Amino acid sequence: MKIEILPAADQLVAAAANGIYQGIIVTLVVALCLRLFGRTNAATRHAVWFCTLLLVASLIIAHCWRGYLAFRAPDDKV
Repeated sequence: MKIEILPAADQLVAAAANGIYQGIIVTLVVALCLRLFGRTNAATRHAVWFCTLLLVASLIIAHCWRGYLAFRAPDDKV
């Protein structure tokens, strides 16, 4: 068994955990804002929820990328 996969798996699990709890917070804030604004057009609500979905899906990718760059930064010194 190769050990090189362990840091990558650890980084992926940490990114997923961070992305999940931040996604829950973002979703709750959007739901609260839509509730406070009252009646809105169905197309507007769908557009807001679609943008929220894209943001939540990109959170995990952003955390993975940030962790990858932080992991690779010390090696890139010339």
